[in-house]
Amino acid sequence: MLEKRSNRKTGCGCAGSLALAMAIGCMLATAPAMSEAQDTATAQEVTMVDVENTRNMRFCEILVIDDGYVDIYNTSGLNACPDVAWDAIEPAAMAQEMGVQSIQKNGPHYWVMDSQTIGFGETKSFGGIDARWAARAPVSSLGGSEGSTPYEPFQTCKTQKMVYDAGQKVWEMIDGKGQAWILQAHEAQFSLDDLDTLDGQMKSLPDGWSWRTRTLNDQLVLDLKAADCNMGIGDEFHQYYTLVPGGS
Repeated sequence: MLEKRSNRKTGCGCAGSLALAMAIGCMLATAPAMSEAQDTATAQEVTMVDVENTRNMRFCEILVIDDGYVDIYNTSGLNACPDVAWDAIEPAAMAQEMGVQSIQKNGPHYWVMDSQTIGFGETKSFGGIDARWAARAPVSSLGGSEGSTPYEPFQTCKTQKMVYDAGQKVWEMIDGKGQAWILQAHEAQFSLDDLDTLDGQMKSLPDGWSWRTRTLNDQLVLDLKAADCNMGIGDEFHQYYTLVPGGS
């Protein structure tokens, strides 16, 4: 896994790069929540890291919850979140050891884009799994345990550059307005081949929506900035998508 680094700070103090079940971090559903995030965000020194060869790259996230906020650590570019170590993490015991309110495990997930630029802070070890700080958000943004409501758009204010290469497949939901929402990461229960016919397993896809698999003729780059909020959406499998600006 090749990386290039540059010392740049994100626009909102929390560098969202995540497929988190609530798509949180800088990815918040409402303007009041964004204000709260800005109030609680830690001014960590953030390095923008170019992570290559991310298509089908396995990663996990560890959520450290304390004092009304959640710090999100991500393994992308460091390790593949090995099963033995991941399964051995006991959140309650780890939270007690760290002196925090609680720990949550999120993953494993698999990125779908071919490369990306992610904002990262400090590195910590969780039960032998190294992960880097990726975002801080108010704990209220976690919402319910099942994540966001499927197929209901939410605001995403994050700094992340996602690159989908020419000649590669992408998977998209097309909403009732003809807008394309591109998949960021798939869950462990699906392979890349399974994604071609995922709509056959979708029980809650709204009327007028459709599923599309296509091969890109040209490179597709989503260069998202925290100052220019985009929109995100989740499906019933807790996989998350980004609105393709001007895409259809």
